Amino acid sequence: MVEDEVVRNSLFYTYIIYGLVGVLSAYTYLWTWFNLPPDATTVEVLGMLLPTNLLLVLIPCHLILTPWTFTQAYGARNEAEWFVVNEIWFTLIAFGLSFVENMYRGPYTALVLCICLFDWVVDVMAGITYKMNMGARSGIYTLVNAPMAIIWSLYGLARQPLDPFLATLSIIMGSGNAFLIYRGVTGEESASYALFLMRLVDSAIFLWMYLATMEFQSLVSFLLSIGAVFVTAKFE
Repeated sequence: MVEDEVVRNSLFYTYIIYGLVGVLSAYTYLWTWFNLPPDATTVEVLGMLLPTNLLLVLIPCHLILTPWTFTQAYGARNEAEWFVVNEIWFTLIAFGLSFVENMYRGPYTALVLCICLFDWVVDVMAGITYKMNMGARSGIYTLVNAPMAIIWSLYGLARQPLDPFLATLSIIMGSGNAFLIYRGVTGEESASYALFLMRLVDSAIFLWMYLATMEFQSLVSFLLSIGAVFVTAKFE
């Protein structure tokens, strides 16, 4: 079985990266709220068309979920006794928030990319792969993640007009993937396992996007993600 320490350290890495996405999301919500016109009844934010009163609900939710993500990173790293129980509630709450957000996604948004989505999907994937005794190859195999690091780096930066949220999201995800690839190539199994989990998350996200939009780019991203999973996966 894959060592518990490897799984926990990999979750530490992924929660730090996704936690930064949460900081970005919370900032975007707050900035939107501060700049609302006095007579506004709806607002467009993070690819959603929201009633303004729902914005006031999602802001405190994200101000709770974001530090909670970093708390889970701390708990995973330090093997805290409360980590597993917290993980169950963490997954359920993140799923609920993601479900609500995607109920209000705009006509040109296939999926709302927010900390809620990343958190609950990685939790599910970590649980499934752990139960299946799946590990991840490190060393030279880790380089198979490089195409997705590039895609994430360009995901928002290449869009015109430039979306500040997606551009910053790309910087976080691209640099996070690059760091983990470097650590994985040097032989750190936890970094390789973190990339393995992130590729599983990517596979779920881009498969949904492809089925919703039939865009060729989403299909390519899905194939590259699932391909990286198959190349690096190993059963302990």
